Order: sequence, then C-alpha cells, then structure tokens
Amino acid sequence: GAVTAVALASRFWGLGCPKIFHEVATLLFLVADIEQLTHTSCGETLVQRFRGIDGLLEALCHYLQMTLLPRPGKHPVKARAFDFASARSGTIAQRVEQLFNDVAHCFGPRGTGLEARYLLQAGDGYHFLHHRESNGFSAYPAPDWQELLEILSLPNDEFRPVVIDRHTLTDTPLPEIFRQNQPGLIQIFYTAAREQSHIYVLDEQGALFYQHLQGTNEHYLVAQQQRFFNGLPYLRNLLADTPPEPGFLDGPSFYRLERDPQGRFTAASAPPNCPPSTWNSRR
Repeated sequence: GAVTAVALASRFWGLGCPKIFHEVATLLFLVADIEQLTHTSCGETLVQRFRGIDGLLEALCHYLQMTLLPRPGKHPVKARAFDFASARSGTIAQRVEQLFNDVAHCFGPRGTGLEARYLLQAGDGYHFLHHRESNGFSAYPAPDWQELLEILSLPNDEFRPVVIDRHTLTDTPLPEIFRQNQPGLIQIFYTAAREQSHIYVLDEQGALFYQHLQGTNEHYLVAQQQRFFNGLPYLRNLLADTPPEPGFLDGPSFYRLERDPQGRFTAASAPPNCPPSTWNSRR
C-alpha cells in the first residue's frame, strides 16, 4: 500500500562538547542509529535500522524511494523524528527531521524535481543525493573541498541544478550561486579584491568552474572574462551542424558577490563601474 506516515527513532553519540553540539553543520556526525518506521495504507508497519552517516544517507534514499516514486506529482509524506536518549539530543532529532523533509521537498513536485542533486555536509565530508532512472535514489561522497569542486565541474548531458542544504557551505558563496542558477545561460560570479579574486562560472547545464587569481582590477577582470565568453558562442556556432537555439548567442550574465550585514553572500547582477548597455542584467 501507499506510505501514509514515516517516523524516525534515533540514538546519538554522547554530546559532551558544547562547541560541536551547537555547530549545526556537524550535528549529523553524531547520529549513531536510525530506526525508520513506515506505516502504509494497508495497515503495515515496516521497521528498518540504519547506522552512522552511511546509514543516514541510506535511510534518506529509502525514504525518497518509498514516498516520492510511487506517488508522482504528489507531495511526499512528511517525516517526523524522535529521540529517547537524552534531553539535549532533541536538537539533533530536529535537524534530522528537517533534513528529511528538505530533501523530500527538493526532489518533489513543489521543488526542483528528480533532475536535482542535493548537497549536504555530514561530519568532515560532503555527500550528494541524486536520482537515476536505472537505480532510483543513491548517494555518493565528496570527501573534501577540492574533490567537491571537481565533482561540480563535471559536464552534464542536461541541466542538473544543485540544491545545497540550508546548513552546508554557509561560509562560502556556493549556496547563493546555485540559487541563481538558470538553464541555458552562462553565468559568471566574481569577487575582486586587492589581495585576491575569485571567479565562479556556471555553464548552460549547471556545471561549475572555479578560478582563484591574485588581486586584480575589477574592471579589467570583468572585461577580460566578457571578451572571452562573448566570443565562445560564435565559435560554437561556426562549428555546429545545426542552427543555434534561441538565446544561444547571448553573452554571459555577470554577478558581483558581496556580503550582507549578517555575513551572507549576495549576488548583484551588474558591476557598478560598467555601462548598463554593455551587460546582460538577468537575475
């Protein structure tokens, strides 16, 4: 029968370190066991146990498989998480519940859909959740920052948006960059400072390319990127066997990355020192 309720009974490792306890991005590392109780419309109650970070990821995939795929177009059943180990670990249970429901929203009909990749941090590493027609939902790791960038730079056959967990990479511009991501566009995000500059480029299919440069003039940095990317579509057009799609010859969209008073990254759609007519100001 169809899934009508999902409950997660969890046990956690000891919480003796207040610093670790209050850093939300690391809370998932403390998960020891998860018992997933699934109630169906036929009156069945299915119980499965998962252990550690790998078990948490497996439980997420199992939850998505059971609640999303049999009910296409319908909002997934909301998960509830409970803990009976200690009073303080209720915070971690709330985090687990939030994660399950955020992931379900991402892949569900009101979110980005099955083409998405969901990125979260658990412990010291990163993990992607994704869906494939051949084997359903699965997870794969990115052990460190460098490998994460390498995975994000891999080419895609179609537009595959990245949805970043609300507590992951909050000290980087990547959540804001991927929130701005649009199919069919080349989007260039940058910071320019006296000491160093950072350039992030999203291609038409959502692959990310990152470059770190020694400090340079902002106007020069942007003009250099604009000249290169404005010439790229024309080169592709010359080599193509078929006419380009509408918008293919448009230039890239530029975004300047800044921090707001709360320290969060935001993306402004045009550099202030360039004539507006020169820029594609999509946002």
